Amino acid sequence: MIVVLKALGAVLLLAIALLLVARTIARWRPRLGESDATPEERDSVFEADRLRQTLLAWLRRLLRRFRPAEAVSDAQLGSATGDAVHAGPSSVRLLYRQLLALGQLAGRSRAASTTPYEHAPALTTVLQPPAAVDDLTEAYVQVRYAEHELTSAEIEALEERFRHVLPK
Repeated sequence: MIVVLKALGAVLLLAIALLLVARTIARWRPRLGESDATPEERDSVFEADRLRQTLLAWLRRLLRRFRPAEAVSDAQLGSATGDAVHAGPSSVRLLYRQLLALGQLAGRSRAASTTPYEHAPALTTVLQPPAAVDDLTEAYVQVRYAEHELTSAEIEALEERFRHVLPK
């Protein structure tokens, strides 16, 4: 009788242990429905032209043909961003990319993990006027993350402010 009770107790303990393991495994991974409910927009950060420019800059430095970025012309800025600088209305994202390219030419490149707000103080140390840099950063954040649409007049005003941004 004692042997049977010991066997039943062992089976009962084994069943409880298996039940706990099964519940743990079931709760371990999120359900597909929960993970798909998140409305998330993903942007690609890969830019082929930027990679090409980085490789060419590295080769110039390697071959000691690096030219300092003292005088930045509109043509150089357009080639650095991959977009031509033009007078007509454009997008806030394009203006911000051009601002980042100008900052990169002035010696302050943005790390991929840095947010626009975190990078703005670094840009204001190398670009002037600081208010224009802050306005462009704020407009980019509003368009990119808050999904706020700007009117063409607001974009033209931002373009005008960008035209006055110069390296210090």
